[in-house]
Amino acid sequence: MRISSKINAALFGAFASGTLATFAVLESTIRPQFDEIERSAAHVNHKRVTDAFEAFTEKLKTATQDYAFWDETYSFMQGENTDDFISSNLMPEFKAVENLGVNALIFLDAAHKVRWGVAYDLATQEPLEGIVKEIAHFSRSHAYIGGSEDHAKRGIIRTSKGLFLVAIAPALKSDRSGDPMGKVISAKMLDIEAAKELTGVNFTLEDLPQPIDHAVLPENIELQVLDDQIQSKSVLRSVIARPLAYLQVSSPRD
Repeated sequence: MRISSKINAALFGAFASGTLATFAVLESTIRPQFDEIERSAAHVNHKRVTDAFEAFTEKLKTATQDYAFWDETYSFMQGENTDDFISSNLMPEFKAVENLGVNALIFLDAAHKVRWGVAYDLATQEPLEGIVKEIAHFSRSHAYIGGSEDHAKRGIIRTSKGLFLVAIAPALKSDRSGDPMGKVISAKMLDIEAAKELTGVNFTLEDLPQPIDHAVLPENIELQVLDDQIQSKSVLRSVIARPLAYLQVSSPRD
């Protein structure tokens, strides 16, 4: 072999060895940092979804408290000014919920009986049959929820029509004084597509079987790293902290 060929071979060998060494260093130092960045991004995306649910229920809370902490509602709950209150504030029925941006609005008196309540599909303007009864039953079964605090309790419940965001507040005077005279409840169907559009995150809700062994449920967000994405999973809980569904978020990998 000519001297020049030997030199070129040696240089190529040195270059290849150097390249492999550099690659090994990058794999052991840089790659884990990228992996951690991707995991962090997956956690952020997951939180975007749960924060969106929180924002939705915060709007419900405001709408509910506007009615719940009002002298006129306080009187209405005790059987006073019934006709005037309904005609002035709750008619037409569809407008009563449309103006609040909710699907259901319910007034329960101190005996947990429905003083007034309606539920509509805002897109079709058709009544949501059975929803008022279901939500009222839920409230009666968990009388402590929203029964005495001076603010609305908010969260998620399951109905025959799917998951609903709810806010439940005690009926108090305008200054939030007096003994509770019942509850005001507003509810809105959980719009998954609206949440996806708001967050820019792709996610699904997988119903959990009932009853379920709580020991098998993850306490925190679980991550599964795949070739093209990271899937994060957590338990979506109801307003009374019962597990409802798995929230599964897909975050693409670069």
